[in-house]
Amino acid sequence: MSHKGVFSQFAHLEALYNILSEVDKGMEVYEYAYKILSNQSFSIIKLKDSKKANFIYVYEIIERLHWAAISSILRCKRWMDGLINSIETNNFIIFSSSFRGLLESAGDSIFTFEHIPIREIEYIKTNKNYNNKDKKSNLPIDLMYRYDLMVNSLKGQNSDLGNTVSKLRKIEDKLINFNFAKQSHDDTPYSLEAIKNRDVYIARKANEYVNILGIKFMNNGLGEFEESYKLYASLCEYVHSSSDSTLYFYNNINNVYKFNSKADQENINNILKKNEALLYLAIESQIVLPIMILKIINSLGLKQLFTKNLFDVSFTDNATWLKINEVYNIKIQVLEKKYRYSEYRNVPCLNEYSQKFRKKINYHTAIKHYEELDLSKMLI
Repeated sequence: MSHKGVFSQFAHLEALYNILSEVDKGMEVYEYAYKILSNQSFSIIKLKDSKKANFIYVYEIIERLHWAAISSILRCKRWMDGLINSIETNNFIIFSSSFRGLLESAGDSIFTFEHIPIREIEYIKTNKNYNNKDKKSNLPIDLMYRYDLMVNSLKGQNSDLGNTVSKLRKIEDKLINFNFAKQSHDDTPYSLEAIKNRDVYIARKANEYVNILGIKFMNNGLGEFEESYKLYASLCEYVHSSSDSTLYFYNNINNVYKFNSKADQENINNILKKNEALLYLAIESQIVLPIMILKIINSLGLKQLFTKNLFDVSFTDNATWLKINEVYNIKIQVLEKKYRYSEYRNVPCLNEYSQKFRKKINYHTAIKHYEELDLSKMLI
């Protein structure tokens, strides 16, 4: 799809879409295949070989991370394509539908990759001085703090499954929720007891996701908490069979309704100009942290989960990325001492790490006793 000039007056939006397009090209999404063992099969393995169980559990967590990150990016790209198409064709109803979907999906991604608790939404509505103490942390940072745990497990050197699960369970729950949660449970294969005990299969309401975006909008100092929901509610009126979905075609002058041939274009331009910051945040929230996760996964050298075209995406001044690299350098020093890989010292950051790491470490020998699972073909 040609998008040249669509966001020409919004340089930041154009830059974000270019990043989306570049990453999309390198995903080769149709080659990815995620296989999660049944609980029954895993239980049998757990009883026979704790190291093998650790390997499988961690590998499946990494699969879920990859799955969620790619899904977030692809979904955002599709909503953006819808926006661009609607702008190019001056179709305000399609624009409203795409923008509305983008706001919902942004809240879903924020709920998964960041720490913004839904339970505090009602409190925030009446307390303007709200401060989220966890806003400096997020899933990629949590993941990096567990980097050595993942490497040890992938190398078959970890037998303490209880410790592994305790450190990764919250991450696992969020990832399951992102890919499998539903509003209705009629079709889910999971028991009602499981749903009751763990909330991971229950999707949030659309307004909750939009309010999550509103919290981030407020926390970032971009505007009031209510702005995201006000825009969302307005877009819904145009998408649903309401008066706004028909009357916007006309100019009302003293109760005389005259058709306006430029109504679509005018409404699109008006919403874009008023909500540029919110639109940018909605897009950024669905791609930046997922790309960081994909970069971390790339560094592990897993062939089947390797994502191309990430080396040119830089986060040089991003606080999260700086923290990731800080923790990474500490973890690498520990791994270097344990496995005596002096090459770690030659790796300044994750951008270059994945290529060098894959050349220096041969996982085939580390997991040779797992050949019956055919995992050696997945690893570089």
